[in-house]
Amino acid sequence: MSHGGSAWIATSDNINQEPGVGADWDLLASRGETGPAGSGGSGGGFPDTYLVVTETSQGSTVQIDGTTYREHIALCDAGDKVLSGGFWKNPRRNLVYQFSEPLMDVNGQQGWHVVFGNTSDVWYAMALCADTTLVGRGLSR
Repeated sequence: MSHGGSAWIATSDNINQEPGVGADWDLLASRGETGPAGSGGSGGGFPDTYLVVTETSQGSTVQIDGTTYREHIALCDAGDKVLSGGFWKNPRRNLVYQFSEPLMDVNGQQGWHVVFGNTSDVWYAMALCADTTLVGRGLSR
């Protein structure tokens, strides 16, 4: 989750616990320093990005070559681009993932696809997405 400009991951189930306070959170990425003012040029530059995280659960059941697996798919908003992705699983469990890869669904929507062996443990997938509504500011769809 995002809090105070930094990204945090819960290390245990918690409700209404502020990230960074106590042992229930690990820092994923800390907020950087404010950079110098730009020249105000053509408006190009980096797109806004956002993180999509699936619900923490066992995932959906999927059959691949006759074997049952569990999957999570984290989808970007329609028309946006996936930049990266991954997953979180309980580090105390010895779960082996089958694959973790970018995804483009049949409608062209992008995201991240993760598949684990058939497990009763909970885990989640995440996708780092770029907002492409900035067309006209130096970005293309």
